[in-house]
Formats: sequence, structure tokens, C-alpha cells
Amino acid sequence: MPAMKVRDYTRLPVGEAIARGVIQVCPYCAKNGVMTKVDDITYYTHEERVGVDSKGGVHIGWNTCPTDEQVRDLLKKKEAAKKKENPKSAESE
Repeated sequence: MPAMKVRDYTRLPVGEAIARGVIQVCPYCAKNGVMTKVDDITYYTHEERVGVDSKGGVHIGWNTCPTDEQVRDLLKKKEAAKKKENPKSAESE
């Protein structure tokens, strides 16, 4: 198992500026984290882990919200809202 360097954003105070952004409260789990927006979905990173194993392999991991299931639900809601706004384009699909 590689020795890991861990950045725990949950321990930083809300409003603190870091290289990746500003610490905010996650609406999914109420823990502090760094907000990132990807493809119109807002993610909150709570922890980053980076390590190198004995063979020189690099291992990178994140603890983020929302979960995959929550992302699927968000995408379904966005798609439903889009179809409601444009019912004719939804019929042609």
C-alpha cells in the first residue's frame, strides 16, 4: 500500500481561499469542501489523496459529493426540465 499524502478540506474554515478555490459547505452532506463545476454539475471535494507505491506507481483519489447515484438523479431532473421546456423537441427524439 502506498504512503499517501492527504489534503482534508473538511477541517478548513468556510471562506478560506486555497489554490483550488474557496472552502464552502457542501449541500449534500454538510461537510466543508472545495466546489468544482463540471458539465453543469457542481461537485464538492472533501479530501484528496496522492501516493506513490514501491514500484513507482502514482495513486490519486478523491472523496467528493454528489455520489454517482445523486449525479444520475440530477441528470434525470435536468433532462425532464428540458423536455418540459421544449416538448416538441422531446417528441422528435
